[in-house]
Amino acid sequence: MSAIADLEEIVSLLLTPIFPPRNGIRLLGVSLSPLERRVASAEPQLRLAL
Repeated sequence: MSAIADLEEIVSLLLTPIFPPRNGIRLLGVSLSPLERRVASAEPQLRLAL
């Protein structure tokens, strides 16, 4: 199964219970964040003084 087919199946499973919506929906979108693990940088992140 391709990654696109996997995504379509997951989105369908998530959205099926709420359709049809009681109120109209103007725009509905799905996005993905990078699924790769980030490598720790050599320098630590700076802190914001509050």
